[in-house]
Amino acid sequence: MIMESQAFSGSQAVWCFKKEDVVNTSCETQEATRGKSLNYLSRFTALLIFAVFFSLQITHAATPETTVACVEGAEPLALAFGDSATGCAIDTGADTDTFEFTGNVGGEIRLNLRTLTKNLDPNMSLRDPNGVEVATKACVADSWSTCGFALSHTLTVAGTYLVTIGETGLDNAGNYNLQLEKLYPAIVPVGLEYDVAVADTLSPGTDMDFF
Repeated sequence: MIMESQAFSGSQAVWCFKKEDVVNTSCETQEATRGKSLNYLSRFTALLIFAVFFSLQITHAATPETTVACVEGAEPLALAFGDSATGCAIDTGADTDTFEFTGNVGGEIRLNLRTLTKNLDPNMSLRDPNGVEVATKACVADSWSTCGFALSHTLTVAGTYLVTIGETGLDNAGNYNLQLEKLYPAIVPVGLEYDVAVADTLSPGTDMDFF
């Protein structure tokens, strides 16, 4: 005896057949396949909604970035907090570059230096408004690498500070980047909100961003 039964999935009708005690499983197979497809579609839709929602939550920070070009002969080059000095170079082994900035008592500052030329061994000296050397820093590179360092200092005298950069061995020349930052109190940090991602860029490598 042949019996005909009907199963519905959404708006489509699927016909299955029974013959005696043998069940044709084509209907069940189609239903299982359709169920898997709907499951995958639901997952994809959920991921898509999450991705769109997350992308809307990302804000791009507006950290002020200022670059100052190094000009030989116009030294000392005045720097403000947050400035990045670019195009700087030790032209000969005996060359020195000078920079200046104004600070207040209690200010925590950082000078980040990164060489762009291999084998350049830079050194840095920081002098307070009275001409007293208050901090020094240096790094050593070789013929296949560059180097960098960060000089941190808490200012104890208000006024204009002098930064001098030279080559330790007086035998190499090359380019470098210099960044002046104020750690505390920080310069106008970017505000953060809960559950909102912030995108920003560190450029050049000596850059620092505050939030």
